Amino acid sequence: MVRHLLVEPTARALRGVRPLLETHGVIFSYKPPGLAYGTEDGVPGAWAQLRAMQESGEVDCERLIPVHRLDRVTSGLMMAAKTAEAATVLGTLLRERRLPKYYVAVTTAPPKKKMGTVVGGMVKTRRGAWMLTRREDEPDAVRATPVASTSFCTAGKLDGDRAVLIAKPLTGRTHQIRVALKSQGAPVLGDPLYARATHAAEERACLHAAALRLPAHPALVSAADLEDGAASLDIVCPPPTHAGGAFGTAAFCDIFGRWFGDDLGATTWFHGTAIRSEPPAWRAESELAKLRRHAEQLDADSDTNL
Repeated sequence: MVRHLLVEPTARALRGVRPLLETHGVIFSYKPPGLAYGTEDGVPGAWAQLRAMQESGEVDCERLIPVHRLDRVTSGLMMAAKTAEAATVLGTLLRERRLPKYYVAVTTAPPKKKMGTVVGGMVKTRRGAWMLTRREDEPDAVRATPVASTSFCTAGKLDGDRAVLIAKPLTGRTHQIRVALKSQGAPVLGDPLYARATHAAEERACLHAAALRLPAHPALVSAADLEDGAASLDIVCPPPTHAGGAFGTAAFCDIFGRWFGDDLGATTWFHGTAIRSEPPAWRAESELAKLRRHAEQLDADSDTNL
């Protein structure tokens, strides 16, 4: 059993980071496209804006710890931990691939195959772009870095050759979804690095962090955050339709609704596809105790360094 929540950004969210939802240990916010995560050239990025909201009291929590980033061109759900314990648990879940995250993209063309998993190394090329490589083709220094792994599935088609894809990253490398889809002949529409011919005509790169499944760990959610007996909190954040572009079309909204509707949270997400995710099933007391001890040690180290 799960609790399924739909959180939609308002028109105000187009201008900067906006908080969407808060649980016992996590705050979820919306990042608009075109906003860097970090501060660049004196312009406050997504993290600086969220911290400013915390300082002003708009975000009411004593601590705020970054958990994961979004590329500048990507919009959608960002997570931040409210405690050291929550940060430790989230880091463990992400590292062990037990916190499924889903992105939706409109691509310039359908991929070479309808669904699958793209695995490979990544090397940086010109102008800040990255390229997918085979391990055997890489120099030793590059081969020592982790591979990038991204599962994807075609959700539907729009007018012309454009397609709607759902991507589930299994690792957290820079640009990995954008590079994976490019390798399949389906770059993100409007991407300034990987679909440059379409960038000028589009209002934004059509890549959005759309959903995630948060396990019912006591450091992350409380009983008040869940329905009775729920094993997870499923959070869906559609792209703002008032922003225009491909994400604002009726055809896209229909596809998104069919794939991310209320029935998504029943049991297994996207059963029978490459992007499937099983319901979370980990409540071993020994594991929880280990995570709590780790969090307590982080707190103690933090107090020592003040």
